[in-house]
Amino acid sequence: MKTILITGINGFLGSSLAKDLINDFVIIGLERSRSNNFRIKNLDVKLYSMEFDNPESIFTEQRIDIIIHTATIYGKTGEDTGEITKSNLIFPLQILDLAISNKCSLFVNTDTILNRFTSYYALTKRHFQEWLYARRNEIKIVNMRLEHFYGPGAGSQNFVIQM
Repeated sequence: MKTILITGINGFLGSSLAKDLINDFVIIGLERSRSNNFRIKNLDVKLYSMEFDNPESIFTEQRIDIIIHTATIYGKTGEDTGEITKSNLIFPLQILDLAISNKCSLFVNTDTILNRFTSYYALTKRHFQEWLYARRNEIKIVNMRLEHFYGPGAGSQNFVIQM
């Protein structure tokens, strides 16, 4: 059975993917913190935290075949440009480097359709997309440009109002 590393596994998208994939793959999760894992509390996943774990340890402890990168910071809660850049550009570059050096077969990135000058979020997502393009000969890459997704379990900041 192949192993998938999902970054941002406790977010709406990451947790939804984990729930859909758990029966066919071994799921490993990587999160900023272990403090808010209500979406994945009943899933049988090995969880790593940027707060306590070094991402390299994930790759030394098990073979990762596929990475699905969903972790992001939008900047909606007052994060500064440094935090947004670290989350949306520096961190995924680190994971991409680890994926390549550990011979992962596929890197799936969740991108945005927003124009890069819309926000710092969109700009950093665009910069990472350009890095993916530059490294396309080193690993198979899928870059999914998402518009807006919602559903059961979406955050309260979602602009879609559930009645």
